[in-house]
Amino acid sequence: MLLNTPPGMSAIPTKSNRIKGSSMGKRRRHRCRIIRKSVRFATKAAPGSRVYLAGSFNDWDAASLPMADPEETGDFSVKVALLPGRHEYKFVVNGEWVADGSCSRWTVNKHGTLNSVVEVPGKISVLG
Repeated sequence: MLLNTPPGMSAIPTKSNRIKGSSMGKRRRHRCRIIRKSVRFATKAAPGSRVYLAGSFNDWDAASLPMADPEETGDFSVKVALLPGRHEYKFVVNGEWVADGSCSRWTVNKHGTLNSVVEVPGKISVLG
């Protein structure tokens, strides 16, 4: 669509060039209600290992989500509040990227290896 804009006027509606009574240029503010769900991730590794969770939800940062083994039995876990939707992830055990062997959903990543997949139920609601 071509706009015929008089010299000195902006084609983008501003407070000064908005047509009176028009909604053009007015911004509607919507509030979103987003409910995150707590998801527990768990894996086994040798006691004393350094284990982290990395995924699409933390930009694949291999060190930002450490997993805990409070009883030093090799059972590592962490809870993460995730948005509804599909998330891919891997564990990083002593620097090695490992898919979740107990997960039944996987997908091939750009490196030709497998990422585990978790689906978080829910939706994002737009209010007002």
